[in-house]
Amino acid sequence: LFAFGIPVKDEFLEDKKDIKVIKSDDYFNILLMSGSMGLKNISYVLKELLTNPNKLRITVVCGKNERLKADLLQEYNHPIKNKKLHILGFSKDVDSLMEYSDLIISKPGGLTVTEAISKHLPILIPFAIPGQEAQNVEFLTSNGYGIYVDNLLEINLIINDLISNRDKLKTMENNLYKLSSKYSKDKIVDIANQLISTK
Repeated sequence: LFAFGIPVKDEFLEDKKDIKVIKSDDYFNILLMSGSMGLKNISYVLKELLTNPNKLRITVVCGKNERLKADLLQEYNHPIKNKKLHILGFSKDVDSLMEYSDLIISKPGGLTVTEAISKHLPILIPFAIPGQEAQNVEFLTSNGYGIYVDNLLEINLIINDLISNRDKLKTMENNLYKLSSKYSKDKIVDIANQLISTK
């Protein structure tokens, strides 16, 4: 068994410095993802985040859940107009969204976690599906790659702490960078070639 991670698109392995979206030091940029099917749990997370007094810029990816997207667009018209909040449906540009985020808030699905690792993006986990995702929570939190919050009322406390103590965020980024060096499609191909050549 070789632990090289889930293969991801090349875009997640690139450092996009020419992208039009500029990461602002004035804002703490949060990427809130609900998985490809758009779990409605994120609406509770978003409601809590919007009470935060700090300068947050939040991008929500609703996946294929068009009803969730429509509901959020209708409910949060004011922060959207103020450009504090961006609501997206299914996005093919997740790599770019991750590139210019300071933190991702998401359930710990295997692909999302691997993509975040590839982008060295710290992960805040507000919920997880029992089973494999629970094991992912243990892996991420015990190795300093992410933070699990079991009470949504505490989510702003954690974010405020990360904003005030950027070293904590930087430590997680460095930990993820070291981990990402172990994840490589090239390594998977090399191992496959070695196994084939030994037959």
